Amino acid sequence: MTSYDSTSRTPFKKGGEVKDSRNKRSSKFKALSKKHKWSDGPKPGSLEYFQLVTQKPKKEHHAFKKGGRINTSRENRLEELGRVDAERAGTRKGKRNLKDEKRRIVRELKK
Repeated sequence: MTSYDSTSRTPFKKGGEVKDSRNKRSSKFKALSKKHKWSDGPKPGSLEYFQLVTQKPKKEHHAFKKGGRINTSRENRLEELGRVDAERAGTRKGKRNLKDEKRRIVRELKK
């Protein structure tokens, strides 16, 4: 039978390390406990405790959420030209339509 130190409680094994169960205070409560030296955190039922539990942390506002820069109109035309080049037509009319579309895009690029 393994004996533990009499000063601490029975430790719980977590992630390969033995941690003392008495030191399980979250960082949220630590931040609030610095405000009041006499407390170990907000008491359940208090306004501070309610705000801590219910309110979400505020995010910083940025102009753009994600992603890189936006394509220019020329880049959009070049992409469209690439798609038309890659497309194949099965009929004579389809080939003519593709040729007309390609001519239209090339003219827009030359403007």
